[in-house]
Amino acid sequence: MKQVALGVVLLAVASQTALAFSTLRPAQIAREIRSSVKSSRATVKLLSVDVREKRLRLVVAVPDPPAYLKHRFEHVVETLFPRYERQVFKLTRLGVIDSRSGRQLFSFTDKPGISGGWETAWHVDARLLDCARALMLPDYEVDPDQSAPPCPAR
Repeated sequence: MKQVALGVVLLAVASQTALAFSTLRPAQIAREIRSSVKSSRATVKLLSVDVREKRLRLVVAVPDPPAYLKHRFEHVVETLFPRYERQVFKLTRLGVIDSRSGRQLFSFTDKPGISGGWETAWHVDARLLDCARALMLPDYEVDPDQSAPPCPAR
């Protein structure tokens, strides 16, 4: 009897979660992401929220990429993962560019794999590997042998 009651409760919670995701509006999600980016002291260069096609693309610009990757980008990541990732969006692309040079210094892509599972790809400028080490992204591990030079940001 307890197992049946627990099963009913779990189904009810799962239904509410599914309903909450199905009622999300792209404008709501975009506002939340823009707010997170603003509080991380970055500028949104590109934000595309497509709930119908289940795609999210975000590129931010910062004048201080080492400090941003080490100390502030995680705030934006926490807004997206795991709340939206792999539940609302099946394809997520993130990027960080240096606002002074226009160079992209960080990119991350997460999408369903061809044979099931997930494919994750990322690129971090070699000088910033240590700065991006602690980001809590799915299936993401930077410099596991810790051979990268130290992050220039304190």
